[in-house]
Amino acid sequence: VLETVNSANSKLGVCRKSNLRKHNQISIPRFKIRNSNNHAVYLRNCVNLKVSKNTIKHSRKEGVTTRSGSTLFIIDNEFYNTGWSFITTVMTPDTHIEGNIGDTTNPSTSACSPNSLRNIVKGNTFKNAYTGIAIAQSNSPDFDATGSVIEGNLILNISGDGITANGFAMSGLTIKNNTIENIMGGPTSEGLVIAAGQKNVLAEGNTIKLVDGPAVRITGVSGIPTRNITFIGNEIFGWGRDPTSTLQNKAAIQIRSLDAVNVQIREISIKNNRIFDPGDAGLSGSSILWLENAVEGQVQNNNLYTAMAVSGLNRNNTLCSGVTFFGNNFISGNVLSGLTIQAALDIPTNAPSSPISGSIYVNVSGNQL
Repeated sequence: VLETVNSANSKLGVCRKSNLRKHNQISIPRFKIRNSNNHAVYLRNCVNLKVSKNTIKHSRKEGVTTRSGSTLFIIDNEFYNTGWSFITTVMTPDTHIEGNIGDTTNPSTSACSPNSLRNIVKGNTFKNAYTGIAIAQSNSPDFDATGSVIEGNLILNISGDGITANGFAMSGLTIKNNTIENIMGGPTSEGLVIAAGQKNVLAEGNTIKLVDGPAVRITGVSGIPTRNITFIGNEIFGWGRDPTSTLQNKAAIQIRSLDAVNVQIREISIKNNRIFDPGDAGLSGSSILWLENAVEGQVQNNNLYTAMAVSGLNRNNTLCSGVTFFGNNFISGNVLSGLTIQAALDIPTNAPSSPISGSIYVNVSGNQL
């Protein structure tokens, strides 16, 4: 049992000299570390090191921090009230974060922040934090999680966002088979966020339920294109629950380009998802899918069925209903049923304020309305 009181530089529970630097093939098992006034465990320049089955409580900063190493294993630890986050990696490629449990009463804690290449975050349970998993939480080049896999995690009772991919121009993320439940921070709290600049992202087999804002948000801004985002085989129910939400934030899936002229979101593929039952929010203007400004992609073979009233705004900010599309979209094989709406599919005919490259078309075929 390592315990510190009033030691400003304490790490690994006892003192600054306990930092593990430039070591490999070391295991740190079965410690109880509590009341650290800095990081509980701080790993710098470490290679092939395992931190497992520890209980870490009440650190002022992170429970485990890694920096400038590689091939680390943070496995089966328990965290409680660890300040900034339970686990954070920076410039530590090929780190495995698996089977950990984290809980907190601190409303500003981000549970897990993998900020390094090819991190594997798998089978963890994170509860009551501000953000569940913040992938690359800064646009700094040091915060690059390209090639990382987020799989099989339970993210529960979050006051901000469930999973966010925020880093600048990452590529090759896989977000798979996670359960994101009870995201309760108000109208801008979201289940899954894929921010501007992400490329080649696969979100597959996730369950997202009971979200105050949109279940999913994908964004693009001028000069930072977002492209090749595949959202396949996911299940969404219970979204837009906050009564103060705007119509955009009452969408199950919100895809927003902040550039009204140029296409900044391309190659979006939404396939084989089940989106249903927003709950009470369905009585106050929820929508299934919200596309804002020019977006290119395809929406295929989804089951969009629920007893709900849906509505949205088209590009002229006039009221429309259902699923709204614009520009280079292929809409086929979808099932929309049980909807009380003005139109199941709304396709605005107005072009952008100035031409965008490529043809502008919407192909609608084989849908069941």
